[in-house]
Amino acid sequence: MNEKQANSGRYLIDSVMRACEVLRAFRRRDETLNLTDVVARTGLNTSRTFRLLRTLEHEGLLERADAQSYRLRIAPLERPRFRLGFAGQTPDSAFAREVADGVRRAVAERNIQLVEVDNRFSAEAALRGADQLIRERVDAAIEFQTFVEAAPAVAAKFREAGIPLIAIDIPHPGALFFGADNYRAGLIAGRALGAWAKRHGWTKPERILLVGMPVAGALAESRLEGTLAGLSEKMPVDARRVVRVDGGGTFEGGLEAGRRVLRSGEITLISGINDPSVLGVLRAAEEAGAAQECVAVSQGASAEGRRELRRTGTRLLGSVAYFPERYGERLMELAVNLLDGEPLPPAVFTEHEMITPANVGLRYAGEI
Repeated sequence: MNEKQANSGRYLIDSVMRACEVLRAFRRRDETLNLTDVVARTGLNTSRTFRLLRTLEHEGLLERADAQSYRLRIAPLERPRFRLGFAGQTPDSAFAREVADGVRRAVAERNIQLVEVDNRFSAEAALRGADQLIRERVDAAIEFQTFVEAAPAVAAKFREAGIPLIAIDIPHPGALFFGADNYRAGLIAGRALGAWAKRHGWTKPERILLVGMPVAGALAESRLEGTLAGLSEKMPVDARRVVRVDGGGTFEGGLEAGRRVLRSGEITLISGINDPSVLGVLRAAEEAGAAQECVAVSQGASAEGRRELRRTGTRLLGSVAYFPERYGERLMELAVNLLDGEPLPPAVFTEHEMITPANVGLRYAGEI
């Protein structure tokens, strides 16, 4: 799918959309409709409908059945079951791109029209995107934005417009939540990190470095609390050795945070909220000549995390998979059930599994 398609909501032409509504009013090739019939089926005003009918006749898509009625000269247009809005987090994130690609694949397999906006990893853009999806009159919306402080306002916009909302990874008031079981994902990471440290005699590290992202809120940060709990199951944890930094969820943020705190000769256990920030910290460890005194676990198992797990000599022990490439199918099921009025729980979680250098080739066979 090209960029124009991926951002179709920005480029839609209203007059073309309305012309398609008129064409979809004809349900069979041989059906004849007059002006009043088409107005009733489309909800468009009479003057605009009249002009659209005459234009479509002029362009050969409709023909006169008699002085007052029209019929199709083309096969009937299939009406999408519904219009779904999708506000993507940002194309700059491998995880977010995998989610968006999965949504597009799932829509392509169903009779659903997708309207997309780009949240650009920005709270302000998320608010503007919500306004745009509401203007596009979507039937339901999927929101993927990171900033917890923007969530109430974003959710309120959709609620006031009467549009059901599914929120990915960050809770939005009143929305159906889909995403990580954050604390459990942290436990998986912490247990793996603790087991490795115990096997290698690293039970008294100088530092346990937790790379967070406070703007994502307490629920996302609970991945780190889960990590500490899982680590504590395997080895004693000295709270005085725990250092928390804000990696901003990005490689650059993790790199800068790592540069501030890492020094050669100090054993450091690292865990972070996502792959990019942990990879940034590991890069900082390499710069400081401290790579061999550091080991890390991360969250997401996104494309960049999987590439690192395949790298010979990596200090990344594993990444807890969220399987973003599978989000689209699950989200489509939830959206359809939501619009069909099916009873749904307030939160639906993705699967989690530790992806390691040993199993990444099996779980993602054929990926380079």
